[in-house]
Amino acid sequence: MPARYKTLTNEQVRFALTDPRSAIQVAEILHVSHQSICQIRNGDTHKELFPDIPRRVPIQIKTAKDKTEVKSRRSCRDCQHWWKGNCDLDIPESGGAFASECSCFEA
Repeated sequence: MPARYKTLTNEQVRFALTDPRSAIQVAEILHVSHQSICQIRNGDTHKELFPDIPRRVPIQIKTAKDKTEVKSRRSCRDCQHWWKGNCDLDIPESGGAFASECSCFEA
């Protein structure tokens, strides 16, 4: 039976989860597809390994043209500057999915 995908070692999975480079760059290093790296980072595969390392769980949001767009789940509510429903830094755009664009975001 032929293998459907290259089996990564535990250390390669840890590398894929912790390396700050793009999925394309990490995929080239590990000789796998960038989709494989995205699946690891999103928690679609290898979720039983290193549960202490956070995954980027994608969420779907509706855009103005009613197209579905996938963005990284990074919420202002997860930021250390979020306090009692407001941004401590008084950033007017804060809230919801703005955290993915915020340069002050700290988990």
